[in-house]
Order: sequence, then structure tokens, then C-alpha cells
Amino acid sequence: MSPDRLVIITAKGASLGVVAEDIKYVAEKNNIDAEIIKWLPPITHVGRNFDRAVMFVPFDPHYVLSYTAYYHSLRRYYFPVKFYTTIEGVPDKYLVPEWMGRVLRPIANSRFTESCLRAAGLNVADVIPHGLNLELFASINRQKDLGRDHVLFGTIGFNHPRKGLSLLKQIVEACERKAPQARFIVVSTPDGNSMFENHRNVMATYPFGELPRTEILGLIAKLDFYLLTSMAEGFGLPVLEAQALGTPCIHASYDPINEISHRDNLRARVVRVELQKFYEGLHNMMHYYDVDEMIELVSYACDLKLNRKDEYLDLSRRVMEFALQFDALKLYKPLVM
Repeated sequence: MSPDRLVIITAKGASLGVVAEDIKYVAEKNNIDAEIIKWLPPITHVGRNFDRAVMFVPFDPHYVLSYTAYYHSLRRYYFPVKFYTTIEGVPDKYLVPEWMGRVLRPIANSRFTESCLRAAGLNVADVIPHGLNLELFASINRQKDLGRDHVLFGTIGFNHPRKGLSLLKQIVEACERKAPQARFIVVSTPDGNSMFENHRNVMATYPFGELPRTEILGLIAKLDFYLLTSMAEGFGLPVLEAQALGTPCIHASYDPINEISHRDNLRARVVRVELQKFYEGLHNMMHYYDVDEMIELVSYACDLKLNRKDEYLDLSRRVMEFALQFDALKLYKPLVM
């Protein structure tokens, strides 16, 4: 008897690929043959060669209609399909047709995503947060460097207004004066990295989405703090990854980040929330924070790492233990079985 065959259908994108690979890992651990396809292949090919499917794409109305129609046809004519998704805000209702609510029962990756999908009139089947391949994370050197005379902060994200790279630039510039021990690493798209070319406290920039997975995780593990400047997220996977590597985080206090962040991470207060449109078919739920408070948190983090090493190491241990609950083998099993 041939083994069960699962297809994981997703799209191009760094975080999409990471999640798809982790779902594939869980499937194979459960003796299920799995294949990742990052486009919509002819449906007859998928129907003939697989037994069921998981689809994972952002709920971007500009292209999710195609994935929804594909999902509906696969379910109706071939086999069971689970539709796993994320979103950073509320979709434009005029781009979410009434029939979509009848045929699609998405699985949200956070309670925040669930609330946004429900606001668009969709019936959410479940909430399954992203999981981590703990076997992979255990292979990364998580030893913190206590000997260096500076504190290393890092950010990963493409250059989009919701990612807050312009705010990161303000933080970097202010820290040249207010926190001279702070050093920064930025992983972004070329237009994002170019914003930081002339700053002495930016140690390096790396191309977003091009480094091997283990290299990115090794880079996060070397950081003293992960700095999330983003104002809108559907999940915030780098925050969870950083904690699993013993790297505490600094971020604005909002969901879905609070859903996956240890209570002792450093948080800046959100001063206002706005639904903002960037002509992408949805209103991003932007959580604006006080940049000066974020700068103060960077300064506090420098003092913690340099002058209170035992407290820092204890925080590192706590955030790592917290992240272990997000075990992909447990969380993704309902997706692949």
C-alpha cells in the first residue's frame, strides 16, 4: 500500500517557506510523504498525485480569491483540504465576496488573525499558532557572549510601511548619542538596507529572504536582543524564533505579538491604533508606539546586558523555556493528520 501523500500549497515568501517546511517536517515525522508547491499547479495534477492538502497563504484579497477557488475545487472533486492563513488587518469587504464565506473555513495562525477574518464575515474553523522545529533549534549554538563591550540588536523584515524601518532608523540615529553601546544588525530588502548604510552603529546588513535557514537562526542566536519595530503583524514569527534561541525581545505591546511573547520581554506602549490602507486589499491594523520609549528600552537593555549579566541570562533562559511550548510536532499535527 502506497504511503499517504500530502501536498502543502503555498506561495513565494520567506516566512511562508519557513512555515511550509515545518509543516512538511511534522508530516514526515508522522510517516506521511509531503511535498511543497509554491504556486497553483494544474488541479488535475494535484488531484491525481496526492491524497489531501494543506494550503498556507496570507489572506490578501488581491490573490486569495484564486487560492479559495482552488481550495473549493480540490475539496469538491478530489480530497480534504485545510486552509491555513494569516493577515495583518481587516480585509476590504467588497473584495471578500459572499460566496467565499460559504465555501471557506480558514484556520487562523493567531487569535488576532481570527478576529480580523471574522470581521470580514468568515467562519474560522480553528486557531493554530505557528510551531517551531525544536530539533532544528537545538542544533543552533545558543550560548550568549558575555565578554563583548557592546550590545547587539537585530531586526528582520522587508521594507514595508507596517514594518517600521523608518522608525528603526530614528532609533539607530538616537542611540548613537543616547546608547553608544548599542550595535545593530539589519536583515532587509535592498531599499531597506540602504537606509542604514552611513550609520557607525550598524554593524552589518544582510539580504532578506536569501540566507539559508540555519544561517538566519545562527544570526538571531548571536543577538543580545531582537528588536521588532513593526506596527502590524499577523503572527510575528521572528519574535518566537528569537525566544527559542534565548534572545529576549523588544517590541510594541499589541496582539498578535503579545500572544507569543514572554511577559518579561521589553514592551513599548501603543499610543494609538489605526486601520490604514496601503492599497493591498486590506486595512492594516497599525499599532503606533512612542519611538522615544523604544529608545529608552534599548538603553535599558544595554544596561541589563552589560551591568546585570545574571539578570540578563535569567531572562534569556525564561524566554527560551517559554518558546518550547510552541512545538511544531504538537501544533501542526492537526494540520497534517
